[in-house]
Amino acid sequence: MLSDELRDADVDIVKAAVEASRLHTTTLIGDTDLLVLLLYYAQGDTMALYFKSDRTKPDGSFNLYDINRLKDILGHDVCSQLLFIHAMTGCETTSRIFGVGNKSAF
Repeated sequence: MLSDELRDADVDIVKAAVEASRLHTTTLIGDTDLLVLLLYYAQGDTMALYFKSDRTKPDGSFNLYDINRLKDILGHDVCSQLLFIHAMTGCETTSRIFGVGNKSAF
C-alpha cells in the first residue's frame, strides 16, 4: 500500500499539470492513477492537456489521451465518479473489493 505522502504527491502532480495546461499545451506521463486523477481534476478552461501512458506496447507504441476530449466523451457525471470507481475496483493504493476489477466495472 502506498503511503499518504505518495498518494498526495500524485494529486499534487496532477494539479500542477492542470495548472500548467492553462498556459500551454501539457503532457503528463504516468500510470492509470494519474489518468483517473486528471479526468477528475481537469477543467474545461485548459489548453491542450494530454496523458501519455508510461507503459509501452510490445511494438514500442504507447497510449496518448487527449484529456479534454476524453472528458467530453465520458461526461461530467462519469468523470466526477471516477475516483470512487477506481478505488473500489483496484487502483494501486487499494485492493479490489468483491473481486470486481476495473474492466468488469466499466
